[in-house]
Amino acid sequence: MDQSLDGFITACRGVIAETSDAADRVTAIAPLMLGLVHGGVGFLRAEHYREDPAHYARNAIYICPDGELSLFALVWLPGQWTPVHDHGSWGVVGVVEGLLEERAYMSADGEIFGDAEIRLRRGGVVLRRRSCRIPTIST
Repeated sequence: MDQSLDGFITACRGVIAETSDAADRVTAIAPLMLGLVHGGVGFLRAEHYREDPAHYARNAIYICPDGELSLFALVWLPGQWTPVHDHGSWGVVGVVEGLLEERAYMSADGEIFGDAEIRLRRGGVVLRRRSCRIPTIST
């Protein structure tokens, strides 16, 4: 396994072991994901770039044996999209190349108690791309 990926997984597993709240996990792991992506994409292999002309491709990079952590490379071709959905779990996103457009929706009626007859209204749009490194200047 790539050293940067191994370090990322070890750090994430530490956060998961010490943090039970999903929002706190996301807050702690987001900078780790940023560091992984900033470190280059040497951890990605050819099979992680697999694409599918019919719909986006989900390529496993790492799946923890205890089920606590999974890392996937999602590959969308231009024009591909997914319908409105909820992942049902916490997650952190890192963009390696291109631009990801996320459209948020919220309940039009307050809390959601099931999977049927949910009325939604549009929320915001977030555009995500790989961040550029900010050079540091030492004196």
